[in-house]
Amino acid sequence: MILLATTMTSIGECPRWISDHSNETAPAGVSISASQQVKNRLRCYNQIAVPWQRSCAQQRNPGYCLSKINLWLVNNFSFGGLRAGVCGEVPPGRYRTYMINISEVN
Repeated sequence: MILLATTMTSIGECPRWISDHSNETAPAGVSISASQQVKNRLRCYNQIAVPWQRSCAQQRNPGYCLSKINLWLVNNFSFGGLRAGVCGEVPPGRYRTYMINISEVN
């Protein structure tokens, strides 16, 4: 029972997969591209975080599990971190993120 309680307290580390189509991970000291890191976060969410949340909700207070998953999402999908990692440095100050839709007009 103690092992079960320990595993439900944290989601765990995401593997550093080298490809979307493989379970092979990058060895220590080998870096992966920024775009692969973003893909790995999405894969980790689907393969590790979501199953963890389902299992946690069956054994603990769902509010606890939701707070843990929300913290995981903030740590792994914050726009500032992704923007800085993929597009270079973000200048200090305020900025807004807008979603736009561009379509061809005939």
